[in-house]
Amino acid sequence: MRFLSSAGLSSFVLVAAGIAGCSSGQNAQNAKPESVHQEYVAKYTSDENITGALSRFRLESSTGTTLQLTGKAGVIHKKHALVEGTNLGVCYERRIHGRYLENTFEYTDIQGKKYTNSITLPVIDFTPDTPTKITRDTPLRLAFTGKPLAKGEYVNIDFTQNDKHVPISRSASEVGDTAVEIPVVDLQQLKLGDVQLCFTRVLEVPLKEATPSGGVIAGAYESPTRTIRVVK
Repeated sequence: MRFLSSAGLSSFVLVAAGIAGCSSGQNAQNAKPESVHQEYVAKYTSDENITGALSRFRLESSTGTTLQLTGKAGVIHKKHALVEGTNLGVCYERRIHGRYLENTFEYTDIQGKKYTNSITLPVIDFTPDTPTKITRDTPLRLAFTGKPLAKGEYVNIDFTQNDKHVPISRSASEVGDTAVEIPVVDLQQLKLGDVQLCFTRVLEVPLKEATPSGGVIAGAYESPTRTIRVVK
């Protein structure tokens, strides 16, 4: 089961970029330390040159109630404490300027035990041969840089035109994929003129240090925006 949705990513990754919030929860002091499920994500957004880090903690599983860290409990990212989110409830986040590919989270439970987990963000960009013009009646293949997809990776592509998101939900998710294929039926949603494209590559891996309730860590890298023109 994917930790992050392939359709434009889940709100969890968006939170890491400072776009959304988290669900409400209960005090971690009321939960047994071994029942805490850990979730982490780090995301780099090229156009903003921002690395976002976010974590949240749940009771027993990925569908459990979110937990507020109190007492000895806390979480740090790259040796800096994450602060509690205030949008929709309990999450812990940080935004820093610059591109940081190596990201380490350290969680301390209510008894002072530490759990350290790291991830390297999977870099992505458009290849030099990306077309500058496309038509709506020819399938589009958009290749991306980097190694072919490995287990636990997938790539989404977002289309924006006239400052509005175009609901084209296509991704590459098979091991070995090197491009995203856009069929004609999706291209028909585009209007003539400029359109902005953006790749996001996501890597999800199990935690190396976790409670019996488990968890996951994910890294996402959003490419620079590329503009192409839709012509007849």
